Amino acid sequence: MTCQALLRGTSSLVLTLATAIIAGAVQAQDLTIGSMLEPGTLDPHFRNSGENHSHLPGMMEYLMWRGPDLSVQPHLITELRKIDDLTYEASLREGVLFHDGSTFDAADVAYVIERIPAIPEGLGDFNGFIDEIERVEIVDDHEIVFHLSEPVADLARNLSAIMALPSELGIDVSPASFDSGASVIGTGPYRLQSFTPGDSLEMVRFDDYWGGTPPFETVTIRPITNDASRVAALISGEVDLIDFVPLADAARLREDVEINVFAAPESRLMFVMLDSIRDVSPYVRDNDGEALNVNPFQDARVRRALAISVDRDLLVERVLEGAGSPAAQAFSSEVSCTSPNVAVPTYDVEEARRLIAEAGYPDGFQVTLHGPSDRYPGGDRVVQALAQFWSQIGLDVEVETFTRSVFFDRARANEYSLYFAGYGATTVFNVLNAIAHTNNPDIGRGAANRGRYSNEEVDALIQQASSETDEAARCDLLERVNELVFSEDVGIIPLYHPLNTWAARAEANVTYDPNPEGLTWVRGATPTQ
Repeated sequence: MTCQALLRGTSSLVLTLATAIIAGAVQAQDLTIGSMLEPGTLDPHFRNSGENHSHLPGMMEYLMWRGPDLSVQPHLITELRKIDDLTYEASLREGVLFHDGSTFDAADVAYVIERIPAIPEGLGDFNGFIDEIERVEIVDDHEIVFHLSEPVADLARNLSAIMALPSELGIDVSPASFDSGASVIGTGPYRLQSFTPGDSLEMVRFDDYWGGTPPFETVTIRPITNDASRVAALISGEVDLIDFVPLADAARLREDVEINVFAAPESRLMFVMLDSIRDVSPYVRDNDGEALNVNPFQDARVRRALAISVDRDLLVERVLEGAGSPAAQAFSSEVSCTSPNVAVPTYDVEEARRLIAEAGYPDGFQVTLHGPSDRYPGGDRVVQALAQFWSQIGLDVEVETFTRSVFFDRARANEYSLYFAGYGATTVFNVLNAIAHTNNPDIGRGAANRGRYSNEEVDALIQQASSETDEAARCDLLERVNELVFSEDVGIIPLYHPLNTWAARAEANVTYDPNPEGLTWVRGATPTQ
């Protein structure tokens, strides 16, 4: 069921609770997860990242939830009713307690909407979800009205990215207060026990959780960024469950009767971003190693040459060992709002060489390709493969990788000429808004556009789509954006959509329900019955 499918007539959007989130008798079981990801902060609104969206929802809950089919479902907001394009009424769940014993109510929703743009030194990544909310009117403790400054295409989905906090924390509460643990007060099934960066995030069952008794007494998340170490920890019994199963180990673990493997396609696009804004790019050199006085990536012929000189079928089959599918645009073609006119680029080395020569680089040039060393399964192998593909068309590609904390900080500072990364989201709009709109963190657009690709027509279409409430009309706009970005401009080079894999020890009696967002949600793990 999609959010749009819940429209009743032209004036009402009603979301009803279908199933209990967590239920069952008290368990005496503990759970230890070995995760490649570690939250960069415990502030739920400071950084919009997979690290935070993976592990924080065990303690702090979204106002609305996203189901396994990515549809928006009721959660702390149980009903969202559209009155007109600028007015939505919302009913809040009653009987919900925060970990400090205070009651969740309308003031808490109004508080988080007010706090997000006021976060000291915040990255602004969450502003795009709430920018159009002009004010929150409190009707009573469990009824509110969202007043918008302009129409929003999917307010329910935007609210599914926002976590609840108690208003008593105050508007000036700092991210440091969360990282110390003092302000980590949520409504989730588990409450914070301790957080030691680089070592562990420990949670303990919240017995007063509104959704029923959480299934585990304690949950410990251990960040293990090294793939081999993560698998070794699983096999030795140090952890019960791991995420991001390395490609080299997935087949072997599937055949191991002592291990259970869980997998799902991920709603993430893996891509190459190019420096589109500078006339001289820092990591581009001539064949003598001297800085080029022009930026070749500003030439569409060069961008297209790079795109068609990558054999995506070979990349998926050999490098990723089948753990993915070739990408043409933001999402795979069966997803709504993707364009039927955009196909996976045809592998054509001869045409790529012709384009490079036509652009003025018959002998190629030197460039450094950057990527994170510890963020994506097989990512280190992918960047090496890209370097080999591009060597066929005359490019001398040096590969340089960093740990993800260093890599993404430098990417945000626009330090690279060419880099490999990924972006996952629940809709085509969210992907395009993040990576294809001109970078403008003040309005929450282009937050992940770290190559500074910019096209005024793309920006206008995305902005129009953000307020278009008719699904068909919105999809028409987004289809055109896909065509411009990935086919006509080749402003971003799409590579593949990954397959994410988790594994658990059979004797740990843990089942994991994989989700297309690739997030390791604590609530996705349950004791095997």
